[in-house]
Amino acid sequence: MTLQPLPLLPIGPQRSASREVGDRLELLQTLIAAPAFDPVLRPDTIEVPEDHRAFGWICQVPGCRQGEEAMHEYCNVHEAQWRAHRNAGGSVVDFLRTAEPLPTHAWADAPACLICPDVPAWSQKSGLCFLHADRWNKRSSYQRRKYGQAADFEAWIAAGRPLPSFGKCQVVVCPEKADHPLGMCRRHKNRYEREGQPGGARLPENWDRWLLDRGTAIGLDFSNENTFRRWCSTTAPISRSNGKLSLLGLQPLLKAEIKWAMFHHTQQPDAPDWPVLFIQRLANDCRSQDAISLVDLDLDQCRMHSARMARRMLRYLRLPRKKPRPSAAPRSPA
Repeated sequence: MTLQPLPLLPIGPQRSASREVGDRLELLQTLIAAPAFDPVLRPDTIEVPEDHRAFGWICQVPGCRQGEEAMHEYCNVHEAQWRAHRNAGGSVVDFLRTAEPLPTHAWADAPACLICPDVPAWSQKSGLCFLHADRWNKRSSYQRRKYGQAADFEAWIAAGRPLPSFGKCQVVVCPEKADHPLGMCRRHKNRYEREGQPGGARLPENWDRWLLDRGTAIGLDFSNENTFRRWCSTTAPISRSNGKLSLLGLQPLLKAEIKWAMFHHTQQPDAPDWPVLFIQRLANDCRSQDAISLVDLDLDQCRMHSARMARRMLRYLRLPRKKPRPSAAPRSPA
């Protein structure tokens, strides 16, 4: 794909006129829709394959399922092992030959619950969603305590009532499905509780019986719903080394600029590494500053890697200034 120059971006932090914003957005959208543009980079929730040639994120130890430590080739465990091996005079060939691959601590993308096709699994051990995992734990404990034997997991699964989808996580920028009746993914639910449950969202009493035993839809109660909705609209995505990049909640032009700059970056032979985790932090900084374009971003208020990345993106989006032609020499008077 031939990289096409874009109209020169305005210099300085002033806001662009609406027509100029519209023209630049239309041009970027046309370029992003071109056949040669990497389709992985088109959605607002970008899911980068683990072995993507530019933004791959899996540890380079063969068979390891851990995400890379940012700016390194290995997960944090293997990175520490590699440094010790290298400092002892060992070679990378020997290290890769002897390093033991590690399993993942958490799913990069949770599969469906074994009972509920529309609810993500919560437990890696059982493969069940939050509510069914809790029910199974209680059932198996009761069976062992009462009868001194293990419960039949397969028979219990077959008799289970599937839950309806809880929809997308209510945190605006989160791309994950909600896996709890509170309407949040597991990690944002944990963050919500750690931050004191702003707005006091809670489930009604005996909600699990109504939902699981009777299949009845349940609503939420609030001490202040506006506070809860504000928390959902302002909290950041969860930072994970799983190749997911959320551009949700960004202005349309900003989304297009980041997507185009990421693609342009893949075409540069000597470009520095851009870990997906760092791009996410840049997107978070853009969101927190309510920027319309990368031009609006106050780089002094950004994290170091975000500012460095934004400067390179802006270079990708700017045309080199053409040197003015020398003015013609004045004619000699006749």
